[in-house]
Amino acid sequence: MQEVEYYSLAATLYFMIAAFGILKRNKQKNIGTPVLFF
Repeated sequence: MQEVEYYSLAATLYFMIAAFGILKRNKQKNIGTPVLFF
């Protein structure tokens, strides 16, 4: 159970970092990108 929670947390953190990086790259699509991801 602990391993599953750990991997889930790591995947969520990695996804947030990736989304943040894409947001910084595409400043023109500042509003469209978060809507596309979430």
